[in-house]
Amino acid sequence: MTAGIDWIDREESCCGGVEAYAQSWDPRVQSIGIWNSGFLTNQTAATAINKPVFYFLGGSSDIAYANGERDYKALPASVPKWKGNLPVGHGGTYTQANGGKFGVAGGYWVDWLLRGNSSAASFFTGAGAANDGWAVESTNLDKLSASPV
Repeated sequence: MTAGIDWIDREESCCGGVEAYAQSWDPRVQSIGIWNSGFLTNQTAATAINKPVFYFLGGSSDIAYANGERDYKALPASVPKWKGNLPVGHGGTYTQANGGKFGVAGGYWVDWLLRGNSSAASFFTGAGAANDGWAVESTNLDKLSASPV
């Protein structure tokens, strides 16, 4: 059954973010979500990633903030990428109802890139994330297209 799946988004938080990066070789993986994470010791590995990457970081008090920031900057210039920082620390808002603002952002990410919901894209390409309190930076999001599954 899993061999028939031709669309996957890979996401992980904290140390699991490194595992999400490790799946970028799989052609079924369409995008990577890094939640409060970044490469730990391999500080140049991000230069080899060729899939869209979305970073959801907890601001400067997040223990993984520097790693995520470094990785975002190291991605190849052609890679679509988005980075949002919400100043809540490493624990994010996951313990709040529905995952809080991290849960909302994750929902939009899945709706856009897995389900092809173009209105969900505006959270990232428009002012949605910024209006929700995220400090946002992005590049090449106009290159992304997602087909409904």
